[in-house]
Amino acid sequence: MPKICVMSSDHPANDIRIYLKEILSLKKAGFEVVYLNREKSGRDEKGVVFEKIKIDKGALNRLLFTPLKMFRLAKKQSADAYHFHDPELLITGILLKMCGKKVIYDVHEDVPRQIINAHYLRPKRGKVIAVYYEILQSVFTRFFTMNVVAAPMIEEVFRKYKCKTICITNYPKLEEFIVSEEGFVGEKSGVCYVGGINVQRGIFEMIEAVDLSDTVLKLVGGFGSSDLEKECLSLSSWKKNIEYYGFVGREEVAKLMAESIAGLVVFLPLPNHTEAMPNKMFEYMAAGIPVIASNFPLWIEIVENGDCGVCVDPQQPMEISRGITYLLENPQIAQKMGENGKKLVNEKYNWQIEEKKLIDFYNGLLL
Repeated sequence: MPKICVMSSDHPANDIRIYLKEILSLKKAGFEVVYLNREKSGRDEKGVVFEKIKIDKGALNRLLFTPLKMFRLAKKQSADAYHFHDPELLITGILLKMCGKKVIYDVHEDVPRQIINAHYLRPKRGKVIAVYYEILQSVFTRFFTMNVVAAPMIEEVFRKYKCKTICITNYPKLEEFIVSEEGFVGEKSGVCYVGGINVQRGIFEMIEAVDLSDTVLKLVGGFGSSDLEKECLSLSSWKKNIEYYGFVGREEVAKLMAESIAGLVVFLPLPNHTEAMPNKMFEYMAAGIPVIASNFPLWIEIVENGDCGVCVDPQQPMEISRGITYLLENPQIAQKMGENGKKLVNEKYNWQIEEKKLIDFYNGLLL
């Protein structure tokens, strides 16, 4: 079978989209896969080969030298296709394309809008960098064999570039949520949040909301910075209302979700959030629990029109609290919403459907 070289200089070796979904799906379909990553080397039990690349320290060094290191290591693989996952590897992709290789760019985020809202950049500087990157991206992506985007909003941007694009959304794998098949049987308590923890994703609003509701927030994931973690831990409500688990395995994630009354996804209304389709929203649905989501039009269409949760103003902790309290006080309604969400995931929002699009693309490209 053909060989696919997957590349990431930023994501972990066990990244959910890259490894647990795309790579394992390609391996299951019979393709040989090597994953160039920043963490490990060797062959795992699934037969996936890992090659570790040393990542340069410092933003400037990473931009200048890491793409060239990745290019040299990638060329040694003599693969039939090269699939990369990070904006900083655009140069790597172009160099491989210049060598006559089939190159696929996997776009996880709307990067220009993400740069504009980066908390570590001054607003004017962020806008300048975002414009520069957008120009670079719009030119480079026209040369790639395919651009695989993770959300319809990103697909719209790439269609404007007039480049080849396919949308493969980051929906959950159904088999990961077998633990929740019994629905609301057993003791349920509190609400949960799973994912990256930062200001833009509403950590302070969530903490205040569960304090107002006098319930527990089961928090899973890593903090965006040590300063943010210290600030959160210093809050009076942290010990009272927060159960922090850090990073846990996928089975534990599914279990924590299934044991919660509802799942929170209350991102703040930033340009790269309002049209996004966060994986955690669909994971909550797959786990059979209601979603408490930001009141963005797209999310209202999914959550409220699907009767699988409630939408709230993410900047108003009191409104988030009212949503939590409503579900706590109406367990039968919460159960029905959870069942509706699970049904939608089984029928529409699942990785099995997206997996077929990925495999069909590679079969058409390489076989």
